Amino acid sequence: MPSIILIFSFFIGCVSLLYQVYCYEVLFYFLSKSSQAMSLATSAFLAGIALSSLIFSKYISRENVRIFIGFTQLAVAIYAFFFLKHYDFIPALLDSENLLKHLFLWFYILIPALLLGGSFPLLNGLYLNSLPDSIKQTGLIYFVDTIGAVTGAILAGIYFIPSFGLGMTLNIAISINLLLAFFVFSKKWQKFIVIIFSTFFLLFLIYNKNELIKYSPRFGSILFQKQSDFGVVTVGKNNDIDFLFIDYRIMCSSADNDSTGHIIMAKEALKYAPSNATVLNIGLGCGMTAATLMAASKVKHLDIIEINPVVVSATENYFNQYNQNLLKNPKVSLIIENGSEVIRTTSKKYDTIIIDIEEVDIITSSALYTYEYFLIASKLLKPKGLFTFWSASISDKFNGILLNTLKKAFKYTAYQTFPNEIVLYGSNDQLINPSYYPSQSQVDIMQNSDEINTLDNKILIKYFDSKEAFQINEN
Repeated sequence: MPSIILIFSFFIGCVSLLYQVYCYEVLFYFLSKSSQAMSLATSAFLAGIALSSLIFSKYISRENVRIFIGFTQLAVAIYAFFFLKHYDFIPALLDSENLLKHLFLWFYILIPALLLGGSFPLLNGLYLNSLPDSIKQTGLIYFVDTIGAVTGAILAGIYFIPSFGLGMTLNIAISINLLLAFFVFSKKWQKFIVIIFSTFFLLFLIYNKNELIKYSPRFGSILFQKQSDFGVVTVGKNNDIDFLFIDYRIMCSSADNDSTGHIIMAKEALKYAPSNATVLNIGLGCGMTAATLMAASKVKHLDIIEINPVVVSATENYFNQYNQNLLKNPKVSLIIENGSEVIRTTSKKYDTIIIDIEEVDIITSSALYTYEYFLIASKLLKPKGLFTFWSASISDKFNGILLNTLKKAFKYTAYQTFPNEIVLYGSNDQLINPSYYPSQSQVDIMQNSDEINTLDNKILIKYFDSKEAFQINEN
């Protein structure tokens, strides 16, 4: 009996963290800041566990513990199947005040935590009452439950979600709940209920294709879709244009041309590059920026840094015809690494550094928007070297802070603004005069900022909204 209780404690801890990591990933689709998603998911789970531990341990009798644990596992499976799995109904409920939106999402996660959390104190009580020397054994059941939680977190975040996607990860969690319910129930009618729902669940798995991410019309016809450590990477064809997405965010497309900020940035940078230039490009995307650089004879070698290997695979298979087989060019070296780590650790010097990355509030890229990393990049430039930086443009306030941050790191700066884009230029040795410059009124607004974005005060996040930056409709 004690060993069976320990096994149940391990798997309940494991499945609890599978749900928590799953919910964090889902929340990130609907919130513009990863810190919001993490705070809501963590606080809701802890609150659910705390409340259920207090309530259920007080009112559930020893005789009803098995029934209670069985039905809570079954209830979690049913809730996960009908609500957690079908998270696409969330956007319709988010057209409300910010507080109400966060409260709804909080309770959306609280419910499974409330159902799961009550099992632990009851199992703990059963375990200790089954042993002659219960005091010495108190730490063991806590250890087993915690190890189960650690296992669940590692499996969900490092293996299940990156390998199989959100849908299959949730199916695994539901299957564990159903197995636990079946084995904990002692009566035939109780087991029969589990069998009925399990049969329904199995039929659903057989006749429904598992989606990595809910389909969006902006995908068009899906050519490629694969889970990565940084979101679902999709290549879709819409109106004869190939698009590269991470989750629902458009990263680039085959329609990128001389009028887009990425391409203009590369061409402006080439004006200041010497012959036999060595260039660093952080952010592969569809390879259009890098292809523009490699089209110039003055570039001797290009190092491309891309953190996401699935993006590399998508680009190699679907955008080669648009980027002149960039990654097969012998002058190009591809490095799969975090761009901020490369900036921080490399000793190599470059004539040109181009940073063309995602959102400021993504943990893997946020450091590259700070004064400290602008300063490090400035020291990697050769004499008369040029630093360029592309960003989604949210507002003049956002742009002004970014520009002011650049000015703290470089002696000479310039910038260009485009619809939804801003490109920054910095150098310590030469004046920069891009071919297109903002209007005087916009210059006055942007240069009025005295705030800077630093590692310990990432103020830019306050003014960033990924839905606005990437034009994502709530529906």
